[in-house]
Parts: sequence; structure tokens; C-alpha cells
Amino acid sequence: MTFPNGYHGVKKVFTAEILNLIASALMILAGVAGIVALGKAVADSADSATTALAGTGLFTIIAGILVIIAFIMRLVGLHQAGKEDDSFRTAFLIAIFALILAVVSAVLSGIFGENSAIDDIVTLVRNISNIVVIFLVIIGIQTFAVKLNHEKLISRGNTIAWIIICPNILAAIASLIIVFFGANSTTTSIAGITTIVSGILSIIGSILFLVYLGSGKKMLKNN
Repeated sequence: MTFPNGYHGVKKVFTAEILNLIASALMILAGVAGIVALGKAVADSADSATTALAGTGLFTIIAGILVIIAFIMRLVGLHQAGKEDDSFRTAFLIAIFALILAVVSAVLSGIFGENSAIDDIVTLVRNISNIVVIFLVIIGIQTFAVKLNHEKLISRGNTIAWIIICPNILAAIASLIIVFFGANSTTTSIAGITTIVSGILSIIGSILFLVYLGSGKKMLKNN
């Protein structure tokens, strides 16, 4: 194995992405359970509504735990792979910056109260940070691919990068619309449509990114 730290780091990032996908699926189930609970409540079926609400809470808690585990595992993976590649090292630093920003934002909200404009800006910066981290991970795998003479991963990485970046750009645009034009029926509708399109593309991008990480992990393991 030519790049052991690269392999184990990419493996951890790969596992983190799987956990994030599972968490997303659980949140969808939580939403479905919430809709069922509302329907049962309207139908005056208290016991069924309580059961559905319990399911919503359980799915949400499990999803939250998985997201935390995935985030920590991703950071560890980026740091480990960063020992053998500068792109992963930079991605690690940016991920840390995004974490610090989120913590500072939460603390300021607790002290001074919530500020929607600040929250929107923080969300925008975090979305941009996420774009950069993913882009750097792809560049890192491509760098390993160049060193190991694996041309297919190099060309695939360019295509997947754009597929992943596009929904994040749309999400950033949706945030910008609200930040700069305010929340009204028109801007909310435009931002909502943009968010839906972004969500669909994001799911596709996440799956392709996961497959690409798996290919990168396999390449690093076999060389």
C-alpha cells in the first residue's frame, strides 16, 4: 500500500458519507411519521397519533446521533489523509473553520437572541465551505490517482465535482435571495423551488460522490 494514511483517511470519509445518507433517510421517515401523526390526530385516534409521534422522535434522535458521528469521522478522515496530500489537509482546516463558525453563531444567538440575517449568512458560509471541502476531497483523490496512474478516476472526478457543486450553488442562491431581497411570497416561492431542485440534485450528487469515494478507497487499497 503506497499511501496508507490516504487509504484509511478516505475510508473514514467514505463511511461518514454512508452515515449521512442513512441519517437523511431517517429524517425522511421522521417526516412521514409526523404526517401520519397529524392525520391520526385529525381522525381523533390518540393512541395511533402518539405512536407515530414517538416514531418521529426516535428517528430524529437516531439521525442526529449519526450526523454527529459522521461529522467526527469525516474530520478524522480528512486529517489522516491530509498527512499525505495537501488538498485533504486544506479540506480539514476549512471543515474546522465551519465548525467554529457554527459554534460562535450558536453562542451569539444564545447571548443576543436569534438574528435571521446573521443565521442566513452563517448558513451561506457553511454551504460554501461544504462545497470547497467536497471539491478538495475530489482533487485529493485525483492527486492520488495521478501518482498511481489511474486515469479513469481523474476524468470521473471532474464530472462528479460539477454535479455535486451545482446543487450547493443553488442552495447558496436560495439563501442569498432571502438575505438580499427579504422574505415575501415571491422570493419565498423562488427560493423554495430552487431548494427543491437543489435537494434532488444533491441526492444524486451524494450517491455519485459516495461511489467515487468507494472507487478512490479501492484504488488506494490495491496500490
